Amino acid sequence: PQNPLESGVFIHASDRPSIDGPAAIVAQDDAGAPIDGWYPTTKWSPGEIVRDDSVITPLPDRPAKIVAVGMYYQDGAGNFHNIGQYIIPLN
Repeated sequence: PQNPLESGVFIHASDRPSIDGPAAIVAQDDAGAPIDGWYPTTKWSPGEIVRDDSVITPLPDRPAKIVAVGMYYQDGAGNFHNIGQYIIPLN
């Protein structure tokens, strides 16, 4: 997507207290649009709840401490911009 209204989704797991770059990610699932790319945000209705299921499996030698879920868009130069994310601590 090249428009903030056309948002991708991500789930990133990390064995660190925060994700500060690609090396911190131990498992991930990314899609250019929700529902495995089939339901772009431009088709959503205001207030609509969209369920998007993913399964990620961290490496056995790097157990996850946090999971970050969020949305992003990609600008015309190919740069990624997070729109927002929610960090879930794991026990």
